[in-house]
Amino acid sequence: MTATYRAGGSGTDGCAYDVEMSARDLAFLMMTISDNAATDLLLDIVGPDRVRTTLDGLGFEGFGVSSCPALDDDIRRELGLAPGRSLDDQLADVLPQRLLDLGACDPARSPSSTPREVTALLAAVWRDEAGPALACAEVRDLMEQQVWQHRLVSGFPEPSVRIAGKS
Repeated sequence: MTATYRAGGSGTDGCAYDVEMSARDLAFLMMTISDNAATDLLLDIVGPDRVRTTLDGLGFEGFGVSSCPALDDDIRRELGLAPGRSLDDQLADVLPQRLLDLGACDPARSPSSTPREVTALLAAVWRDEAGPALACAEVRDLMEQQVWQHRLVSGFPEPSVRIAGKS
């Protein structure tokens, strides 16, 4: 994890120095604390084309996939902002309505999905249909370690219910 991926935030995204870790640990940070830097590096390791092929093969042709830098680049292009300066600093001067009109805010023009598609993908993971059974079990294990589960748990107070989530 180099500065190329870090934009500030939690986990590796907020590290001051380069970090070396396994792809599994990147997945852990991606799934448990929504570490964008870990997600982007893992996407580069796996390859967006491979992710797209897998989603298409599972019947999720409309499921959006993108990295944070790609989304940031789209916003910079659309607003005519400088590529070398902080996006957040430059957005401070943009009118709120102009921000709401960005392609990144429009599900038809940005990487997005529907609740039905997300639920179907999660069901495929839960039933070991999204990949090999061991891989699906690893995803479920990671999701069970998600740190902000209090909202989900409040809706399922029964002790026999297993909670796994992704914020």
